[in-house]
Amino acid sequence: MTWRIALYSTNTYYPPDSNGEVSLATLGTSDPMNDSNWLKLDILGAGFAPTIEGDDTTTVGGMRVINPRVRRTLEIKVAPVVFPDDCGIIVAIGRLLRNRYCYLYRGTYDFAGLQLHGDGKAVPVVIALSIEHDYESGTKMVTLKCDYAAPGMP
Repeated sequence: MTWRIALYSTNTYYPPDSNGEVSLATLGTSDPMNDSNWLKLDILGAGFAPTIEGDDTTTVGGMRVINPRVRRTLEIKVAPVVFPDDCGIIVAIGRLLRNRYCYLYRGTYDFAGLQLHGDGKAVPVVIALSIEHDYESGTKMVTLKCDYAAPGMP
């Protein structure tokens, strides 16, 4: 089973609200799933994983200070990309990542226990792309690791 999400990017900054979300109207759309400016991706699934940043430090007196920061990372598994027919998807993601600000819309990936954002909203994210090549089957597995951008961004 696959679901469909939408991504949008721009070089214009749109400040998020107090929940860290941006209204779709602010982004110039009422329905990202039917807007040609938004990139639609079929996905196998997505889930949150905490990412810990920072290190423990030891002060001169031997006191150990725990200083990690936990970041909420959404890992999205894109449906397998078949080479060469579907490689345009990878090119489109690359174009999307050239812009400074990216926004994620949940599309059909909507579950009661996994609230990506509120209704009529999208979330600003910072995306890291990874691609695994399976040369035997002629497919590529694309993973997007999306860190929710802080409300204080840019």
